[in-house]
Amino acid sequence: MKTLLSLVVSTLALSLLGGSAFAQDLPELQLQQFRPATGPADYLNVYGSRVAPHLDPDFGFYLDYANNPLKVPSTNQQFNAAIEDQMTLSVMANLGLFDLIEVGLLVPVTLRQASGDLEPILPNGADPNATIGSTALNDIRLSVKTQLVDLMKHRWGMAAVLAGYIPIGTDDHMTGDEGFGIDALLASDVFLFNGVRLGGNLGYRFRSKTAQVRDAYISDAILWGVAVQIPPCRQPRLGPRGRRCDRHRRKTLRPRRHPRI
Repeated sequence: MKTLLSLVVSTLALSLLGGSAFAQDLPELQLQQFRPATGPADYLNVYGSRVAPHLDPDFGFYLDYANNPLKVPSTNQQFNAAIEDQMTLSVMANLGLFDLIEVGLLVPVTLRQASGDLEPILPNGADPNATIGSTALNDIRLSVKTQLVDLMKHRWGMAAVLAGYIPIGTDDHMTGDEGFGIDALLASDVFLFNGVRLGGNLGYRFRSKTAQVRDAYISDAILWGVAVQIPPCRQPRLGPRGRRCDRHRRKTLRPRRHPRI
């Protein structure tokens, strides 16, 4: 954990000290699209309906890589890679409250990104040979999830999620929106069979300011996602004296006794 914190702090220092040497007036847009949910009952970037127990903390991180996350049309070829690759470390923390509410914090940090031809997205008069900074801080997200229907009691569950984005991303690195943002979602999941769980999200993302990349405008969006969780197969369980147990009923299967003659 100390090594992880040192890596985050050093990355933030580099992004703050080195920003002036790179391209200016890039679009104010958080290019990173993998934004994982922070709860222990969530499916990667899809929220589940359950919440963590009261005062139960969780900590973790994801490391993801994106190849050519931004392409724009050009006169020389069909699509031009403005950003060739991007690697992001997403540090997260989560806390359950009153067995009904879950509060999560997500701090994404771009560890490495390489720029291609930025000229198509730069304003007129900018240096055509400009590059983009390799390390930067992204906008952080604070989320609150409220459980509405308990999955363990009804075999299906539902929760309401409200997440806010704080625009502290490093300028001119395409790691942060210009203004605040809010996600409002409904999360639901259901047990199907043998512990298989199916979940889905549907919601809306509000952006306080519109971002422009050439002639494209990026504003509010409809959010949706579907995920499935499949538990690992379990070997047949042996009961007392080595007798085989049925894993669904969890009862010992006894051999049949024939009537005596």
